[in-house]
Amino acid sequence: MHRNFNKMKIKIILITIGLLALNLQSFSQLNNCGANALTVNSSCVTTAYNVATAFTNSIASPSCATSYRDGWYTFTATSTSTTITVTNNRDAGIAVYTGGCGTLTEVGCVNAGGNSVTETLVQTTVIGTTYYVRIMRVNNANANDMTGNICVYNTPIPAGCTPNTTIASIPYVQTGFNTSGSGDDFSSSNACGSSYMNGDDYVFTYTPSANECVNIALTNTSTYVGVFVTNGCPSMGGVSCVASNTNSAGNPSISSVSLTAGVTYFITVSTWPSPQTTPFDISI
Repeated sequence: MHRNFNKMKIKIILITIGLLALNLQSFSQLNNCGANALTVNSSCVTTAYNVATAFTNSIASPSCATSYRDGWYTFTATSTSTTITVTNNRDAGIAVYTGGCGTLTEVGCVNAGGNSVTETLVQTTVIGTTYYVRIMRVNNANANDMTGNICVYNTPIPAGCTPNTTIASIPYVQTGFNTSGSGDDFSSSNACGSSYMNGDDYVFTYTPSANECVNIALTNTSTYVGVFVTNGCPSMGGVSCVASNTNSAGNPSISSVSLTAGVTYFITVSTWPSPQTTPFDISI
């Protein structure tokens, strides 16, 4: 009888430990060296989190906020742009890092501010790369758990993000292009912020397999022409202008543009609203 009672106690203890472990895996997160992995979905599928009072900072505060304590997740990118959304019951911030445990590099950060304000970060990502997501309590160190939901999903692709031409390798030299009929999808409100993006846009994409330094030259253009290099589709959030050149006389060129292996770059040829379109030849 005594032996059976001890067996029952052991079973109860093991079941309790199992339930606690399940709860930790499903609803909480550890430091950056033991972060739980999230699946990147096609739309927002939420996972509950808890940045508990007992949590501390794993690393120094990021560029956009002072962190009082944090929790971590990871995800592996399946698109060139990934959206991260965090709801909260306190005041949260999001930071994103690449690298490995102990050697993290910040690549994105957002802190809209205010209790219960949903934080959203649109992050340029490299397919197959693992990213670390840091959820931070940012307003104060009060002894309250910060809870909410996190989701990670591929950023919806807006109009104009399907390239007219995909460049397989460089050198790339082609003649006889024209922006006419290729769509007027970008504007001065997008990455590079230039009025020379207000005409029709011809879009090339190129993904280098190794780090490269390239020159880009347009010839045989009309007047008021620009050429722009961005590290993603210009109209998507989180995309940066890598290089650009505009010329009212036409034939703009860019020298010594550094490209990173695995990043899909958009090379856009466009014009001022007048003349709206231009013929061009291109050499990369």
